[in-house]
Amino acid sequence: MPIYQKLSDDNKQQTINYAEDKLKSQKKQENIIHFKNSLIPYKQATEQTLSAGLGEGYTDNIETSTVYWDKQVTYVIGIPIKGDSMEPEFHYGQTALIKYQSSPDYDGQVCAVDNVSIGNAFIKCVTVEEDGLLLQSLNIEEDQNGE
Repeated sequence: MPIYQKLSDDNKQQTINYAEDKLKSQKKQENIIHFKNSLIPYKQATEQTLSAGLGEGYTDNIETSTVYWDKQVTYVIGIPIKGDSMEPEFHYGQTALIKYQSSPDYDGQVCAVDNVSIGNAFIKCVTVEEDGLLLQSLNIEEDQNGE
């Protein structure tokens, strides 16, 4: 202000005009959302979902769309999660990036499990047992049958 007060009327107006232009430019910059420069595209199935619940049917037809993430992951396909049994770690609508393998790497590993006999796919914590696989949710709740 002390410098501004010493300016002539013409220079005061030029200073105000300059400051207003800078303020407009600043407001435009504040409206810009800056993304990381290294977003990586991933293919996501559009007609398939993984059940975080009681089971989600699927088809052999795999149409895809592209989603982006800022981490590099080895995967085959991304599949959206439907249901809430894996919350708080995995949420409804998030995309699970899947790589195919025949068994979990360790007991309790979160895996996408394909039950071919009934055509349902799940996302669950998997433990290998003598007579099959034990699938467990993260937030165990009772279903409508009390199970």
